[in-house]
Amino acid sequence: MQGSALGLSLEDIRRRYADRALSRRTAERLRDAVESLFPQIERANPGEVPKRWRLPGGTLGALVGVSADELADLNTSISVLRRENMDAQALSLERILSKMQALMKRAAKARVEPDLAD
Repeated sequence: MQGSALGLSLEDIRRRYADRALSRRTAERLRDAVESLFPQIERANPGEVPKRWRLPGGTLGALVGVSADELADLNTSISVLRRENMDAQALSLERILSKMQALMKRAAKARVEPDLAD
């Protein structure tokens, strides 16, 4: 729901789980479960049909943690790509690494940085 600026309708939720033949009621339960975990859920199109819901930007950021090992693995991947003369791919991973580090809270970044220095 955070990944779509337009939000998701119940039909969108059903389509995402089409392989499980989700009923409308089950889609409603999934939406309600998200709402119970994230009370900041909002109607993306008040007064319109079909109803659509979304999570405001940044809602899920606190749930995504990046470990020092994961960042180190990403750094290793960048080094391997550079060694193999795959500069475009290395640059792409460097951008991802920068974005991930920018999203980290200061305290988490401070805990991880010493591990990356090794």
